[in-house]
Amino acid sequence: MEDNSQVPYTMEELIKQFRMVKAEAEALGKEQAEAMKPYTDAMNTIKNFVLLKLDEQKETLVNTKEGTAYISRGIKGKVDNRDALLEHCAEHGWGLLELGVLLEPLKEFIDQSGGEPPPGVTIESWRRCNIRK
Repeated sequence: MEDNSQVPYTMEELIKQFRMVKAEAEALGKEQAEAMKPYTDAMNTIKNFVLLKLDEQKETLVNTKEGTAYISRGIKGKVDNRDALLEHCAEHGWGLLELGVLLEPLKEFIDQSGGEPPPGVTIESWRRCNIRK
């Protein structure tokens, strides 16, 4: 990155400088990702081989003086039938759901209600400066 001992003062200069720094950072990020790829690929290959060996040995954990390898498990859920899920929850309890609020309908509600959010919803506003071409 360049030495910018003279700070630009006009908005045009500031935006130009921001875009230059952003472009350099993005290029560096791409270079780093490319440089890391062989290492990341090698680590994934080794982990997959260790997983295969653990499965062959019917083990879930191995301790060595170099470190420990173990199998962890998890699941991920995706709603593919919203109505069926809501019907199930209405009958058996709402513990399966994590509630959030959709932004556009919330904005419409607030506009139509004189600035008030719906019951049970708290509004947090924020500001930031965006720069783009």
